[in-house]
Amino acid sequence: MPTYIDCHPLAAIPKPVQQQMHREALRGSVDRHGVQPLAHWVTDGVIYCVVHASNPDAFCRHHSDRGLTCDNVHPIEGLRGSHPLRAEETEVVRAVLANLWPAGCWRPSATAGQGSAPDLQVACKSRLNSGNATGG
Repeated sequence: MPTYIDCHPLAAIPKPVQQQMHREALRGSVDRHGVQPLAHWVTDGVIYCVVHASNPDAFCRHHSDRGLTCDNVHPIEGLRGSHPLRAEETEVVRAVLANLWPAGCWRPSATAGQGSAPDLQVACKSRLNSGNATGG
């Protein structure tokens, strides 16, 4: 299953939602959209979410259920999908973070280097707004 990453200002996420996200990642819970949180990184007031999802729409529905925006989603290549992430997978994620957001989380399309993962933020927004992202 594909793996995706996004980021959010930590202050924008209520504490109960942060705690829920942490529990889900620890347990490896799979939600009703088939999304499995693998890990979260918190640094410099930003949380980075790493999840398995069948596609960006499922990832956006997962976030929507938690009251989170879905406007900064990127695929990650090179993960085997273990839960929890293995050390070598953690290094892959760290490299992706450095490539996508070298100066911090906001705005990846302005800061991402050549050859970085495609920016899916517009696709997620338009799918959610068009009503194609109904829960299952």
